[in-house]
Amino acid sequence: MTNTLCLRVDKTSGELVKKILIKSNLLDHSRRITADDETVFLLIPVIEKPDNGQMRELCLVSHSVELISAELPPLKAPKHTLRELLFGQMPDALIIHLPRSFDIVGDILIIESLEVAVLPYKSLIGKSLLELNPNVKTVLLKVGKVEGEYRVPKYEFLVGISKYDTTHQEYGIKLKVDVSKVYFSPRLGAERKRIAQQVVTGETIVDMFAGVGPFSLLIAKQVAAEVISIDLNPNAINLLKENLLLNKLKGSITPMCGDARIVAKPFFGRADRVIMNLPGHALEFLDVALALIKSIGGKIHLYTFAKDDPIKNATHNLGEVASKLLPAYEIQAVRIVKPTAPREWQVAMDITILGNGS
Repeated sequence: MTNTLCLRVDKTSGELVKKILIKSNLLDHSRRITADDETVFLLIPVIEKPDNGQMRELCLVSHSVELISAELPPLKAPKHTLRELLFGQMPDALIIHLPRSFDIVGDILIIESLEVAVLPYKSLIGKSLLELNPNVKTVLLKVGKVEGEYRVPKYEFLVGISKYDTTHQEYGIKLKVDVSKVYFSPRLGAERKRIAQQVVTGETIVDMFAGVGPFSLLIAKQVAAEVISIDLNPNAINLLKENLLLNKLKGSITPMCGDARIVAKPFFGRADRVIMNLPGHALEFLDVALALIKSIGGKIHLYTFAKDDPIKNATHNLGEVASKLLPAYEIQAVRIVKPTAPREWQVAMDITILGNGS
């Protein structure tokens, strides 16, 4: 009998759900993951029903998880995999230590990390990744954490064309990026789209930590809204200004370079919506975000890091800070965006400010 078991999950959490299913040996590799009639849901094939513990883990990363029966098309076998290409070119015992995921920014492929055992083969790994990804021109290896004033990782060039600048495209916008000078994560593409879809015509939005402008540009591309885009890194703001010329926008964007605590002051009380994509420090700027929101209230989209039970901990951490600021607020949604370290996740929080009294 043909297996028809599937999990119906929201698209934005599809990759996280897939990783959990692979880890639990539940993913049915013989069938293709399919969009559910062009809705916001995906159908992911499973070989058997997840147990209660597995379902709890899945529900942590997706606000909608439903076991259903559906006929899905067979999955075409890939031409090659990294393991297949490197089999016989390095010791068999090291094959299991090859990277399982990477990021692609424009035509640059970034390996997040390599285990120590396979570092002597890093150039060979890079060449194989070039072969597997014909649109990629450069392979870089991340060799440092995201740290420092501008949150810019350090990279080692491995193979291809030695460069760090590229043009990345997502959801109809073009983004000029230099990964050696600015922080940019392609993994937040779905999250940026999710926020942009909530914005309505006429809103004023403050993007407090805008980078090269992915949130700002996607919003202004889709909606006639006013966006104030702030970043401390002058390289990011310069690239944002170039990106304004690359995209046809319905709304307007005002780039501003400097500390959000200072440069945001002229906009206090003017924002319908504030975006706070600085997970390591966003809670420290919550007072500024609240000052930006109109006296009648508004929305804050805050990104933070949380450990262990991430939803519970993120909510608790927000409450501790918000209680000192005494705003009237409601948490509309809390969701895991992506894992960032062992037992640590990036969490997105959609917060409705009911009125800050200003």
